[in-house]
Amino acid sequence: MKIAIIAHANFPISEPYAGGLEMITYNLVKKLQSAGHEVVLYAHPESAADLPIKTFMDIALPAFHVPFDQVNKNLFDQTAATYYSRVMMDVQAGGFDIIHNHSLHYLPIILGEQSAVPFITTFHTPVFPELDFALKAIKTPRQFFTTVSRSLAQTYKHLINAQVIYNGICLNEWTYNSHPEEYLFWYGRICPEKGTHLAIEAAKMTGKKILIAGPISNSEYFDKEVKHLLDDNAVRYIGHLKQAEINEVLQRAKVMLFTSTWDEPYGLTLAESLACGTPVVSWNKGAASEILDDTCGVIIPPFDTDAFAAGIISAMSLDRRQCRERAENFCGIESMVRRYEEYYKGVAVTKTLIIN
Repeated sequence: MKIAIIAHANFPISEPYAGGLEMITYNLVKKLQSAGHEVVLYAHPESAADLPIKTFMDIALPAFHVPFDQVNKNLFDQTAATYYSRVMMDVQAGGFDIIHNHSLHYLPIILGEQSAVPFITTFHTPVFPELDFALKAIKTPRQFFTTVSRSLAQTYKHLINAQVIYNGICLNEWTYNSHPEEYLFWYGRICPEKGTHLAIEAAKMTGKKILIAGPISNSEYFDKEVKHLLDDNAVRYIGHLKQAEINEVLQRAKVMLFTSTWDEPYGLTLAESLACGTPVVSWNKGAASEILDDTCGVIIPPFDTDAFAAGIISAMSLDRRQCRERAENFCGIESMVRRYEEYYKGVAVTKTLIIN
């Protein structure tokens, strides 16, 4: 099949990844190529050189070497709208069999309604106002939708019916380790919705050392809520790491702390941690209970920090081999890509029936 993948324009699809969506987009493209499909990725021009990128270099996308919260939002919104309009014109003339949209932008959804090619949007986030606007604008969809978890599908249920296709990770890129060291680990975007400071507070209650990694995507939050909690011994920030570097730290961690304060649509760090054999403590929000079970994680009612600290101690006794087995049985990217391939074939038939 010839497949167009529309990435978002916010960040390059390259390491160190700005977040899980960038990693999923990269891996999906590479695995589809490995399966023999012809793929074109519409993405930021600074994306990885080994990807089949098509971009519009004359569209002046903002530079993202500064925290995203410092980007001029009005300028970015205008630029992104122009960019996606150009992308949508190009994909319709590209001879594709399938168009798969991961952009998180309203325009591809609205313009995709008129697509002569089967048009799929995968939702990786809750129903932001722009997405609510787009889905209400199309009213009776002639396109197709997926979400990355059952809990996320429920949040869209009043607008659309969506097929659930879970995210997946490349298991062989995460090293199982049965002999961890005596530290805890938290990683992800450092911003209010990820609850970095809550992880640090809970770790301090246990008396355990904690390492923190990830991009500072909200500098005001970092300065006010996180920075004063850091020191050179018990609480260390080790920077924005590439995947291989995260793997080295994660596999040796005693427990990984997952403190997202929003309803996390999936939580790729959960899957990555399990693949390393590292058990997880998480708030009971979003898709955490779909990924974790009592063999590999401890789920805590939000936002009881005392209970979270107790959960860390409980998680230390979990069997790391069972954590890895959970990842192998539920979190592999091969399963994700196979499900998408099956879905592509199904919507191609359905689109033909709609047109005829």
